[in-house]
Amino acid sequence: MERPFAIVTGASTGIGYEFARICAREGFDLLIAADEVEIEKAAADLRREPGARAVEAAHLDLATQDGVDHLHGDQGPSDRRAHGQCRARTWARVSRSGP
Repeated sequence: MERPFAIVTGASTGIGYEFARICAREGFDLLIAADEVEIEKAAADLRREPGARAVEAAHLDLATQDGVDHLHGDQGPSDRRAHGQCRARTWARVSRSGP
């Protein structure tokens, strides 16, 4: 059976990183992308998460057509269903944590 795959953008810091961290722990293969050099460190950190599998980093600007073309051309489209599953699990955890 093929492992689920997700692309997480803005994953070098903040909410994007936390989202990628949860996906990594859930066993998703990840492609994380950001236009910041910290994306390489984020990928290294995510590879050490329990349950993490393949984590690849793409340092590119997805606000440009070149960035989008590079991401799509090199990696192919993500498994949208898997990405949605991880997102749903993430939001469920956030909503349960409450104030």
